[in-house]
Amino acid sequence: MLKRSLTTVVSIILLIPVLLFSHTAFFPFAMAVLTLVALFEMFGCIKVEKNLLLTIPLYAAGALLPFIVRYLPDTSKISLGETAVLIFIFLMLYILALLVFTKKKTTCADAGCVFLFAIYIIFGFSGIVYLRDLENPHIYLLILIGAWSTDVFAYLFGVWLGRHKLIPDISPKKTIEGSIGGSIAGAGAFVLTSYLIDITYIGWGYIIAGGILVTLVAQLGDLAMSAIKRQYGIKDFGWIFPGHGGVLDRFDSVLAVSSVMTILFALINILR
Repeated sequence: MLKRSLTTVVSIILLIPVLLFSHTAFFPFAMAVLTLVALFEMFGCIKVEKNLLLTIPLYAAGALLPFIVRYLPDTSKISLGETAVLIFIFLMLYILALLVFTKKKTTCADAGCVFLFAIYIIFGFSGIVYLRDLENPHIYLLILIGAWSTDVFAYLFGVWLGRHKLIPDISPKKTIEGSIGGSIAGAGAFVLTSYLIDITYIGWGYIIAGGILVTLVAQLGDLAMSAIKRQYGIKDFGWIFPGHGGVLDRFDSVLAVSSVMTILFALINILR
């Protein structure tokens, strides 16, 4: 418990400058670093870290996309969405080519898992940069507060009131009571933050619905990563956060929430 608490304190201290300098190149750099570490952890889990033909292009995409999201000029002939689609298609075709030309080294199962998880990780962290650079530069905070408050309160309510297991085959310690408590508290934190960062103009109904959606997605992301760890027989993805595991262990719910919120706000911008 002491190790987990110390790691939490140190993580908060390290997070503060990332948030304070989110308007500078330091922010996409931090997201790129997190992306690369998360990819390394996932490749190690799937046991493909030595297949450089498979992993290097994905590392490159993970390092570059946060900067592309921020610095692609508004006057560019190609939009941010089109750029993301092109990257997606290139990686898909590249991995399909590997299946043809390196069939002894790259299996269909490995290629499919790597492509799915890499896209999820890369676009999840890059989505945080996208949301940071919207008209209201504080919207991205909803990802962190919504996801982490749900995690924290689900744990606290689970310890306090937990009696009934949620999905014991995937995550034996999670309870239905903890999930409900985390959802209520997480949605409340989301709504309060929405008020503080002044996005109430979109309507309270949308904000409350968004808060509920975020808490559900956060828990889905957490459970999905737990299912992957069970599938591959590991306890944690990494060790960079002592007592918590790796980047994927700490940001599992954040990646899920970021992906959903990026899609929602992109649609809002298109429909405006």
